[in-house]
Amino acid sequence: MSNINLVVMGKTGAGKSTLINAVLEEDLAPTGSGQAVTRKNHLYTKKMLLPLDKRKSEDGCYGLVSKTLNLYDTVGLEIDSTITQSTLHEIKGFISKAQNNENQSDLSLVWFCVSCRSSRFESYEIELIRSLSIEHEIPFLIVLTQCYSGEQGELERQIRKDFPEIPIARVLAKEYK
Repeated sequence: MSNINLVVMGKTGAGKSTLINAVLEEDLAPTGSGQAVTRKNHLYTKKMLLPLDKRKSEDGCYGLVSKTLNLYDTVGLEIDSTITQSTLHEIKGFISKAQNNENQSDLSLVWFCVSCRSSRFESYEIELIRSLSIEHEIPFLIVLTQCYSGEQGELERQIRKDFPEIPIARVLAKEYK
């Protein structure tokens, strides 16, 4: 696998850019609190050494492999319908381009970010995931961001009920760590 193509999408304020900065180990994507900071979709590319396996080798080191991470940071989905439709069009274009240029060993994935502070999973989010995952046959991972607990809450239970087949990852908030 030489490329990992990730589309990072979700509502405004879900922590998409903060997550990208954490993964890339650099403050490349502008972040803020309260208001939308990402005003247009942006691709961040970085070559990184990633662990091959969680198990240590005989010499006590983890195996590392060089990969190119392509993280596509998107505008929040509910800013306004025109921007949302434009964002979705660009996401579909990015996904199609990545799939057309993929080597057999490349990985493409959508990280759909949902803030743990949200009270519910919106119906338009459910429809969007169903539409993109079926239309483009691309795997999704739902990323619960800004979590202050490792325990499953009501929001996560709702998402698991709507999408039992999609894995969920919980990311603890910076302040919690």
